[in-house]
Amino acid sequence: MSNSRCVGHEPCPACGSKDNLARYEGGSAYCFGCQYYERDTSDDSHSMIDYKNNKGTKTMAEFLQGTFQAIAPRKLSEETCRRFGYSVGEYKGKKCHIANFYQDNQLVGQKLRFRDKSFQIIGKVTEIFFGANLCSTGKYIVITEGELDALSVAEVQHNKWPVVSIPNGVDSAKRCIQANLKWLEDNFESIILMFDNDEVGLKASAQCSQLFSPGKCLIASLPLKDASDMLVAGRGAEVVSAMFHAQPYRPQGIVTLRDIKHKLKKTVEMGLSYPWPSVTAWTYGIRLREIIILGAGTGMGKTEIFKEIILHLIIEHKQKCGVLFLEEANDDTSRCLVGKHMNLPIHIPGVAYDEELFDASVDALVSDDSLVLYDHFGCTDYDTLKASIRHMVVGMGCKYIFIDHLTMLVSGLKEGDERKMLAYIMTDLASMVRELDFTIFAISHLATPEGKPHEEGGRVQIKHFFGSRALGQLANFLFGFERNQQDPDKLKRNVSTFRCLKDRYTGRSTGETTYMRYNTGTGRLLEDTTFNPEEDYSDTTGNPEGADARVYF
Repeated sequence: MSNSRCVGHEPCPACGSKDNLARYEGGSAYCFGCQYYERDTSDDSHSMIDYKNNKGTKTMAEFLQGTFQAIAPRKLSEETCRRFGYSVGEYKGKKCHIANFYQDNQLVGQKLRFRDKSFQIIGKVTEIFFGANLCSTGKYIVITEGELDALSVAEVQHNKWPVVSIPNGVDSAKRCIQANLKWLEDNFESIILMFDNDEVGLKASAQCSQLFSPGKCLIASLPLKDASDMLVAGRGAEVVSAMFHAQPYRPQGIVTLRDIKHKLKKTVEMGLSYPWPSVTAWTYGIRLREIIILGAGTGMGKTEIFKEIILHLIIEHKQKCGVLFLEEANDDTSRCLVGKHMNLPIHIPGVAYDEELFDASVDALVSDDSLVLYDHFGCTDYDTLKASIRHMVVGMGCKYIFIDHLTMLVSGLKEGDERKMLAYIMTDLASMVRELDFTIFAISHLATPEGKPHEEGGRVQIKHFFGSRALGQLANFLFGFERNQQDPDKLKRNVSTFRCLKDRYTGRSTGETTYMRYNTGTGRLLEDTTFNPEEDYSDTTGNPEGADARVYF
């Protein structure tokens, strides 16, 4: 080297100095700062780089020596490529890009990128940032997913701020950052992750950001896949903007008031009505993303309540309903709903009806596939039920799902296991209604109360619900249904108290009650705002054909 004439000074690819590298005739070079050395290879049969470590021990590795040049298809200048030690050369007769990796200012590895986007590693690149040899300290450092992305970020901001790339794709990101975490934390105020804008890149950004001290790491968002695509598309200014608008990682589900400000301006509207005006007034209607639980004793008419709501949603509100009645055959459910639409209990033997009216009622329920039924064949496995609910909602557009009954899903388990499973089911359903934007109506059986049985008019309380802790915590509304099935007064025997036990929406309707009567002539369950439980109706109930307006049979 001493017998060659120096032909100029240039940046050192090892230490990043602007002009410490002296270039000599024949192609050899020597850095007076870090002792980096490139020997004369003009007569070699293959290109190699000779380098010297800081202790003065000479070593030799068969690294490729390429040519620094602009990479026009990527809009990268020769200056940027030379600065980062990114050159173009050949390996075993195949043209490739050569990315040099340095450790302690010594070349220790190369990553070769071929035209088919395959890669070859020479030496060591694991846990080493590409471009780290050019970085010391600063306010920002950008970490990208690939070498071309790092060069692109450097190009668009004229090599002003440090930028590095992880060595082996996004899968190596966490390990590489962990290995260099102290260096990053100690030397840079903010670390900006600019990984690819795809599912894998976004996931890696979330994972890696949590390695840093709070507020230290920022995530940049690009409109195209990566920084290289942005530069090629002529949108380099947006890459710089993305750097300075990078945001701290925020776990999914965390929002600020600014994020939801637009929602606050929307007028709060009533939900869809119930079949009974008082219940609509209490609850402000039926909204999506809620769970409504109904509890009552055996044979009290819980399923009848659900059928009235189903018919009302389909006919009055043109909504699709998914019905999962686990103790009733689908044809029985359908026949009862058609009868309610006809105002005739056609599910009872001997009830005559007009065929045309029947066909018209069937058509009203069949229209737009508004009624979707779960044909369970005795299967009450929750995972199967859950898959069916998801299909009804996502695949068939049902926004209102009716389950009769929840306790059947855990029957057969041990007592402690039943309650644990019911708590799991309720938690899972609560998550699902929010994820898929629908509402669940579900029936729960009740535990035997102390004192008067529910079937004899005993008052329903939250503690009576099977698995009451989970139901009480996760349900938006809890309703109870009470009547005395053994009342000698036939009118009172068919009038029930509908009670609101829990109102999460406003809390105002908790404790409210109304009366509902079952009309045996029409098969309908109607609200009766004039009923007085203290009044004696025994004189009128024995005459169903009488003219008295208080007769209900």
